[in-house]
Amino acid sequence: MKLQDIFDQLQYGELSHLSLGALDTPERQKQAIAHINMGLLELHKRFWLISKNLIIYLYPHMREYLIDYRHLITNQIKPEPYQYILESVHAPFKDDLLKIESIFDNKGKELPLNNVTLTEANKEELSTEVSSFFTPQYNILRVPIDYVGDVVIVQYRANHPKLSLECEPEETEVILPPLFLEPLLLYVGHRASRILNSDTNQESNNYLQQFELSCKNIRDWGYEIKVHNTNIKLDNSGWV
Repeated sequence: MKLQDIFDQLQYGELSHLSLGALDTPERQKQAIAHINMGLLELHKRFWLISKNLIIYLYPHMREYLIDYRHLITNQIKPEPYQYILESVHAPFKDDLLKIESIFDNKGKELPLNNVTLTEANKEELSTEVSSFFTPQYNILRVPIDYVGDVVIVQYRANHPKLSLECEPEETEVILPPLFLEPLLLYVGHRASRILNSDTNQESNNYLQQFELSCKNIRDWGYEIKVHNTNIKLDNSGWV
């Protein structure tokens, strides 16, 4: 959907009673876009709406890998000493990582991730398994000392591309399934009411409660998007 479609809904709905609701000046539009960006982040935190993959080339002496743009192999702007991230041509990395969801070897086998029970003490009973990978923080991958592969494939939950405050609403695409439009509008209503009506939070809280209910309904009615770990393997095409 276009950003203008969201503006139209807000103008005649959740923001219609606020001075911001007209969205008839660049400044008001920028305020609305800032709220929309926060709403998109909240939805992508709660629902796995965009899935992306990265290839991490491993160094024998390194156990922790920071996943950010500076370590892309293609990064030529102030490159780091170690550049180990290979991105997909079709889904380039934009520092949009929210959560590492799964790890795979180069043949597509899923590897243990954040499995606290799979320790060195009991690994002898699971001779076909390696110790678990861990994420000590959201964008760091810790590789177990007994992993012998040269690469791993990281599957992660991505954030929505940030909307520029200077963008053209009629031309800007918002990547969001239609059924998530309602909770997005309610979240924007919650934030806008909280900021513009600082004397009382009742209206803002009402919007927040409706937002929570809308998210719950998406899950309860079976509309939540399910990501399946299929065909995750390393090949020579589609990567840069």
